Amino acid sequence: MWYRVESSDGEAEAPPEPVSWLGAAGGAGGAARARLDAGGAHAGLLGGSPLTLLQGIIPGTKWCGTGDIAANYHDLGAARRLDRCCRTHDLCPTKVRAFSHRYNLTNNSLYSKSHCKCDDMLFDCLKATNTSAAHLMGHIYFNIVQVPCLDDAPSGRKFRDAKQGF
Repeated sequence: MWYRVESSDGEAEAPPEPVSWLGAAGGAGGAARARLDAGGAHAGLLGGSPLTLLQGIIPGTKWCGTGDIAANYHDLGAARRLDRCCRTHDLCPTKVRAFSHRYNLTNNSLYSKSHCKCDDMLFDCLKATNTSAAHLMGHIYFNIVQVPCLDDAPSGRKFRDAKQGF
């Protein structure tokens, strides 16, 4: 069940899911806190710390990249709208993590594969955000990396090729 709440900047956002789901998504542990304390997450988009880039996170964000460096659900970077897109995608409840097996599917890639509806929402959110950082994120995820997604089929879930043309 989703509720709408107003964030501190006046934009509506969904509250966090139950702790068990957030725990599965990662981001609240000591390693994330240590990375956050290193200062990379607080830099502006153009003045991003090389440490942030080495961590695989787009400068100005805490949720966009390989994993996250957020201390908690409400912890967003300077590029808040972009970070909300990535946070929603990161917390997609239906996914097969890298090098794991779920839903009778094996994911042997370096990246988690999320449900196609979550990927579609990310695509639309990045387009609507319409910033250079959002375009960079969309180009990397959808055009370069091209991570397949999970699709529902009559015979069960299957992997589908990534959406293209960002």
